[in-house]
Amino acid sequence: MGPRNIVGGVVIFGLTLYYGGLATLLPKRTTTDAPGPHFFPYLITISILALSAMLIFQGVRGLKGSNGLADLRPERPSSNENFSIARAAAGLLLTGLYFFALSLFGFFWSTPVFFGALMWVTGERRPLVLLGLAIAVPMFLFFLFRDLFQLPLPRGSYFG
Repeated sequence: MGPRNIVGGVVIFGLTLYYGGLATLLPKRTTTDAPGPHFFPYLITISILALSAMLIFQGVRGLKGSNGLADLRPERPSSNENFSIARAAAGLLLTGLYFFALSLFGFFWSTPVFFGALMWVTGERRPLVLLGLAIAVPMFLFFLFRDLFQLPLPRGSYFG
């Protein structure tokens, strides 16, 4: 997987640099010092650059552990036993339902359910982990966007 990670990381890194360049063309808000919508493309750019750098590093580290030739052979499609087209389709369906639920119930009520269901679909079965993360992560995101970024999240038509 070493060369694949390196090539994928370099391609993602390059595309992200292009995206970051486009983000500099966005108009800036000058009325307040609070980060607003113009801040998020920069945050996304920095995050993806860091992740692609990690992917490149992982690929280089993978090359050091082998002679480099075994990694160049294509893998058989059946090499990933954890992949399931049904789970992937269920994840996409859940995402679509989540967007619909956002308009009805808002972020605060829809996101914990979506997050827990998505963890269940991807294979997490420990009840404390499911419940804990399904509550903690959306609450963190809620307060991050509401208090730090000062951006309102969808309230939904039932609670709006």
